[in-house]
Amino acid sequence: MNESLHLYLSGGGATLRREHGLPWRRRVTPAGQGGWDGADLGAAALDLGPAGRRWGRRALHVHLGSALCRFMVAALPAGLRDDAERQAAAAAQMRLHLGLDGAAWVFALDAAGAPPGPGTLVCTVHQAVMGQLRRLADTNGLALVSVRPFAATVWNLARSAILDTAASSAPAASAALIVVEDDAFTLFACGAGGLETVSTLGHRREPGLIDRELRRVALGAGSVHLAMPAHLDAMAPAAAAGALARPACLEREYYADFRDLPFRAAREAAA
Repeated sequence: MNESLHLYLSGGGATLRREHGLPWRRRVTPAGQGGWDGADLGAAALDLGPAGRRWGRRALHVHLGSALCRFMVAALPAGLRDDAERQAAAAAQMRLHLGLDGAAWVFALDAAGAPPGPGTLVCTVHQAVMGQLRRLADTNGLALVSVRPFAATVWNLARSAILDTAASSAPAASAALIVVEDDAFTLFACGAGGLETVSTLGHRREPGLIDRELRRVALGAGSVHLAMPAHLDAMAPAAAAGALARPACLEREYYADFRDLPFRAAREAAA
């Protein structure tokens, strides 16, 4: 029997969930949370040990908070032959535009998104973070299976619906998704042709911050969508609080780990 551990890592904290049980009766249960100072993941209060049984394979899936990532929408040139060339071209653009030292960062294309082209999402994370994750997995006998930006995962789950909204919101032909996390929020802005820009801003859970951002984004977007965890509801605009809906993309078969993100249609509230 296999077990999967899902670690959400933000700029200052770590939360772990354990997915286990028989294949037809899988369960997701809390497995600890704690602070993280960026120096020692082992100090977090996480239960990384086996859950009382002998497991055939123990996999670790990591979901990185936006505070640890940098994003860019790249315009990849035509004629690139394979994923290696596409990733090299995207990394070069990111180093140039953001002034990054290529040796200190790990770059990746959004493999779950649209085919590489003018609106390709690229993410980078510091090598030191990746090194800590590898040591954490090795120390606890885990297979580090995936490391993904959490906000990009949410974007890909909602991408089709939001792009459809953008295409139908004439004459604006645009839409946006704001993904709110514990210490940062990320704005995905798209037009009828696809994703156009991505930007991230840190926050300290200031009252009214998300309301102001929704109103600002609504000035240029035909529709705005908001995704945020329930424990941050105090930051949500009052007008959007009654419009909670869980789309099919957040059901268990698609999203078995961090599933407490409600989506709120905020077009009218932000207008």
